[in-house]
Amino acid sequence: EQFKVPFKGGFQLLDFPGDPKGSAGNIINCRCNSALIPRRDENGRLVFTDEPKPNVVDNSIKREINIRNYEETIRNQDFESARFYDKDGNIILTKKGTKDSVDFTLKEQRLIKDNYVTHNHPGKMLPSGIVEQSFSPEDIYISLVRMPKEMRAVTKNKTFVMKPLKQINTQRELTALKKHVKNVKTSVFKDLSKQLRDGKINISEYESNYWDNIWAKISSEGKYKDYFNYKKI
Repeated sequence: EQFKVPFKGGFQLLDFPGDPKGSAGNIINCRCNSALIPRRDENGRLVFTDEPKPNVVDNSIKREINIRNYEETIRNQDFESARFYDKDGNIILTKKGTKDSVDFTLKEQRLIKDNYVTHNHPGKMLPSGIVEQSFSPEDIYISLVRMPKEMRAVTKNKTFVMKPLKQINTQRELTALKKHVKNVKTSVFKDLSKQLRDGKINISEYESNYWDNIWAKISSEGKYKDYFNYKKI
């Protein structure tokens, strides 16, 4: 770096002591020296700014691609399948179930924590259209107990995503949550039933919206709004 030396009531900028571009008075018989001063931290240890930084690889894109590719293979199944992924997008567990559910052993449930879980919900056809339902209560309960990073459910055309934020730790807490879900179900049932009677929705829309509206309501208002995030893609 350049440094300042006095010159005619001001300063000259020199690159080093004795810099020939300086004035005669500032370089002739100059006895100045320059030296590098190493940088140290608050503990007196040398700081090496050119140390190579650790090579941190973000595999979130790879993980998302792997999950979505798998979801495309199970969307149209007439039975449920589930798969667990780790943070790097590697497969931990794949399991097939029945047309209504996939059951996990306690050992398998322990693999859920801090990982990514996706599964499908087979749709059913009604005269008014296909029914595409969101998470079942069991999906939500196991997520809030086992705490995955993300729980997903896919239907023919939709993807539902739930991210738990606070854990349910006791049976008492789980019982209280179930009671709250029951109360919200009553409210949503009344609202959708009125829309159905008024001709604003058909029966397939009624059944498709039922759990979707319940989880959207619980995650956005009331005592459990800070327990999980919920969205429909």
